[in-house]
Amino acid sequence: MSSPYTRARRKAARAPLASRLLTRARTPRARIAVTLSALATLALVGGAVAGATAAPPEAEVASVRGLEVLKGESSGETGDRAEPQTSRSGERPAPTPSAADVKKQKAAELKKQNAAKAAKAAQKRKAEKARIAKMQAKNPRKIARSMLADFGFGQRQFSCLNSLWVGESNWRWNADNPTSSAYGIPQSLPGSKMASAGKDWKANPATQIEWGLGYIKDAYGTPCSALSFKQGNGWY
Repeated sequence: MSSPYTRARRKAARAPLASRLLTRARTPRARIAVTLSALATLALVGGAVAGATAAPPEAEVASVRGLEVLKGESSGETGDRAEPQTSRSGERPAPTPSAADVKKQKAAELKKQNAAKAAKAAQKRKAEKARIAKMQAKNPRKIARSMLADFGFGQRQFSCLNSLWVGESNWRWNADNPTSSAYGIPQSLPGSKMASAGKDWKANPATQIEWGLGYIKDAYGTPCSALSFKQGNGWY
């Protein structure tokens, strides 16, 4: 049978370490030091446990991120690190057009140019027709009066000119002599002579008058001299 001292030592050995340390500490200051040491030990143990329990979630997060990267690569969305995709069609050279295609293209361009020229010519003819119609609507005598000074004739010559051309055509721009090829206000013989004054000589009274005044000046000097000649010969 053991002694009381032996039983007391066995009981103390079974007590917790913290209790044994506090029992050995005889002063308050020693007890405080023992308590702080025990807390520090518990903190170290708790940190180790926390680290051990936190490691698996980190690995799990890493694995999830790896899955996201793989998913992004499979869908073609690789983020900023993705290399630019080059279209294979952009690397292919343009096909060389065949001779038939070139010929067809030239024909289409030529057709387009001809259509533009035709439209421009039609617009010009329309404008010319409108100008001539406006001139035909004017009194031809007023046109002649406005041109006298251009040929060096005074206004007193108009009365002779009026008498001369009343007898020839009565101032009609489309007067056509049935017995000859004389035509227009001045009765040019043939009428095509008036083309020297303008290509619109068939319909424009101003062109006919311009030609007629030039002819009178070159052949007779003045309208009165031309009228005097006609009165003596029946023509001028």
